[in-house]
Amino acid sequence: MTMKVFLSCALICCLQAIFQIDAASLDSCSGVFGPSVKKQLCDANSYQNVNGADLDKTLDCVLKATDIVDKYGAGNFYSLYDPMKVYLNDGRKLNFNLESCMTRRLKYELPEGERAHGFYKCVMQNEARDAFKKVFNSRVCK
Repeated sequence: MTMKVFLSCALICCLQAIFQIDAASLDSCSGVFGPSVKKQLCDANSYQNVNGADLDKTLDCVLKATDIVDKYGAGNFYSLYDPMKVYLNDGRKLNFNLESCMTRRLKYELPEGERAHGFYKCVMQNEARDAFKKVFNSRVCK
């Protein structure tokens, strides 16, 4: 019983630390990720342009800060698969949809500053959109 309480407390502390790291990381994006842009991205249910925002710069900063894309701007499969699988039970379908947005063109042919935007646009237009959006909102919109 004591061990369960200890493990529960340790888990809660770890989760708090993770959320604090995300918040601190997102603070570094404040120059391109103001309240208006955040609201529009958090409220979006499909891909759409955000008025008055450079989505290449905004999404590059925000998605890197929340580990949705890697340091080069390409989709981070390992960071997304398990959290998205909670919402989309079909692992094969999820795998296909994520990998289809991690193609050679999106990973290597797009300039590095446009890759995160390309990945976001791709995922927000495919069948994994709802699961991605829930993970995105949990990391970005809190």
